Amino acid sequence: MYTLHTMTLIRHFSCCAALLCVAASADQIEIPLYKQVGAPIPDRVADLVQRMTLDEKINQLVLPFGAKYPEDYVKYNKTGLGATYPLASVDGQEWWQTRNDWQRWAVNSTRLGIPTSFISETLHSGYSKGTIFPMPCLQGSSWNTELVGQAASIIALEASASGVDRGFSPVLHFCTDPRFGRCEEAFGEDPALLSTMGVAAVTGLSGPGAAGSADQYIADPTSKIATEAKHYAAYGFGGRDGSMPAEISDNTLFDVYLKPWRAYAQAGGRAIMAAHNEVSGMPCHGNKKLLTALRETFGFGNGLCASDAGDIGHIEAFGVAGSRMEAGAVALRAGMDQELDRDPALGLLPQALAQGLVNMSDIDRATGNVLRQKFASGLFDGREDVLYVDPVRQAATLDAPAHRSVARQIAEEGITLLKNDYVAAGAARLPLVGLGKTLRHVAIIGPNADNAHSTIGGYTQPGANVTTVLQGAITAANESGNAFVVEYSKGTCLGATPNCSCPIPTDPSVAPCGIDDTDHIPPAVALAAVADVTVLVLGDSSTVMAGDPALHHETGTCGEHFDRDSLDPPGAQMELLTAVLNVTKNVIVVLIHGRTVTFGASRGYNYNAAFDQSAAVLAAWRPGEEAGTAVWNILNGTVNPSGRTAHTWPRTVGQVHQYVPWFLEKATRSTRNAYADMQPATPLVPFGFGLSYSNFSFSNIHLSKTTVNSNDTFAVKLDIANVGPAGKVVVQVYFSQALSSRVRFAKMLLGFKKISVAADSTLSGVSVNLRAKDFEMWDTSANNYVVESSNYTVYVGQYSTDPHLKTLTLSVV
Repeated sequence: MYTLHTMTLIRHFSCCAALLCVAASADQIEIPLYKQVGAPIPDRVADLVQRMTLDEKINQLVLPFGAKYPEDYVKYNKTGLGATYPLASVDGQEWWQTRNDWQRWAVNSTRLGIPTSFISETLHSGYSKGTIFPMPCLQGSSWNTELVGQAASIIALEASASGVDRGFSPVLHFCTDPRFGRCEEAFGEDPALLSTMGVAAVTGLSGPGAAGSADQYIADPTSKIATEAKHYAAYGFGGRDGSMPAEISDNTLFDVYLKPWRAYAQAGGRAIMAAHNEVSGMPCHGNKKLLTALRETFGFGNGLCASDAGDIGHIEAFGVAGSRMEAGAVALRAGMDQELDRDPALGLLPQALAQGLVNMSDIDRATGNVLRQKFASGLFDGREDVLYVDPVRQAATLDAPAHRSVARQIAEEGITLLKNDYVAAGAARLPLVGLGKTLRHVAIIGPNADNAHSTIGGYTQPGANVTTVLQGAITAANESGNAFVVEYSKGTCLGATPNCSCPIPTDPSVAPCGIDDTDHIPPAVALAAVADVTVLVLGDSSTVMAGDPALHHETGTCGEHFDRDSLDPPGAQMELLTAVLNVTKNVIVVLIHGRTVTFGASRGYNYNAAFDQSAAVLAAWRPGEEAGTAVWNILNGTVNPSGRTAHTWPRTVGQVHQYVPWFLEKATRSTRNAYADMQPATPLVPFGFGLSYSNFSFSNIHLSKTTVNSNDTFAVKLDIANVGPAGKVVVQVYFSQALSSRVRFAKMLLGFKKISVAADSTLSGVSVNLRAKDFEMWDTSANNYVVESSNYTVYVGQYSTDPHLKTLTLSVV
């Protein structure tokens, strides 16, 4: 007979035994491979893909534009979602709160716990209220890859702290035609410059990498993000946005437009965004030739190929697919993996699969490539500091003083002095102070003098804390103890029509309001007439986020959807410039702009006479949030300008495509480039040009080797003398091939190096390291790049048409 005590002991031991059995069973439960932290990414991807249903796979391929919580949560609550861009915040919540709620649902409530990827624009800022760096059009003009890398690293840090794991950048399209509105997003026009800048950007954003990095983990996902470079490929060819065709030979396509993409892939780029346009008769989103070259020839491997907004569905509009479903099938078979669209064509892949238009292996490949980026970004590893936003960390990171300092440094090094006339014996107009110059009254005039939108440019996160040129002038005056007075007049506006001061008409039948922008010019001219010096801030502007209709009327003259047929400053700005020059020659033109500018490139304005009549001209591009400080540091001589043009500046729009360096004909036939009604036939400003407050000269220029093989490295060696204040100069190295199996461009950039030189000194033994492989050209028969055995002419100087270019000969055997 059992006593109560005995029964209690039996129950106790029975419970213990049961718990031990449960524990033993738990020990025997194997953690799925895809959840095993640190396991090889390809193995984790394969394990997860084989567990997924067709619906779960398809919903990894979609990226609904402007996803909403909880509406889209309801739509995807069983399967999860590939990514969001952007995720709309719930009313009454900060975005990070909505984002964290969404991610908790994805990780904890979907069947397989697949996290969502959060994407942001990271062109020149990382997140709302973060640091706004200069746009790439200025970054390229800095010729400083170290600073470009630092900016990218800060952008990644601020984006990561804000819950972003994938960023839309770097931009690797060219500005070969300045009519193209999105020139402001490009580093320049030369393939070597774009390649070098692109590598600096991707390294800063994601960390060091190599071909095939898609299968490797990002070392620190709390400070680095995955990159999605755009727009692949030949976007903007012909000077038009959207789907302008790029009818282009393979030689030019691979030797020029695809070179930066190859460099990006080999530097560890993890994702690309395809371009809106077609290339050689096939839309980029369905162009198997382009996507295969990227993956197989360039080493992109299992990287993610994602669409631009709506462009997979648009394959039907190109006439190469009979329906939206077929468009999705064409894109998938070509190598696309993910689609940005509210109504994605890839969502119709189950029907395409049933009809035999695609294979399950195609879907598995695309699904795996989407998941690969998430594994690499640490989203599957259960780390709270990766999965969720910490608002305290975010606030401490965004727009930190050290970050603003880097933004200012890049602006100072990219702003380019194009012209600086002497106003007295031994004294140039700039800097404004020194050499006996008197400065008591400064007139700040122009529509971009106090325009934050044009200063920071397009694809900019909201909430920017911008210092404009006018604000910089006022600060400089205050810091000088009010040694000079600053007065301001807007003069005119930035619109593309003569009545841009009018409100935006809501009814097309309503006549314009009748305000003429020339009405504001007389007060500005009167101010200029009495000032010691006039700083005239002209240019153009894009919307803060291209596509904001509330800003188009005043600022929509550059950026996405704003191509132009003229390069003169839009609106009445030429009338303003001419009127001011009629009353004073002491005019410093500061351009805030996204494309190269002409100064009245017509008979009516005497063919850019205003450029010649201005005392000084600064190209400040889109200088970012520290614009005012950077511009005034250069104007007053605190900073010695060191920017160099990353674009050829044509004299007229008729010269476009003529003087881009790689479009030069062979030197013996260069006279054929002239137009009968255009003299001189030279560009207004050549590629690589820029002035400083110093006089630099090169000497003792020679090669470290005179004979190399295609895998060798070599160096240009030289001495640099500086007469003047401490400053920086760019050593530029170009090349041409003496004898080749096909026609090559007459002069291409081979490499460069930006060098600091102390005041009134000579720096000896400077080396610019180069690679023989960069002489390569595309060989169609080999379907790859080759370096031909030949003699190569190497040119060393300070810009592309420098009359003092040193000519050297190197043999490749």
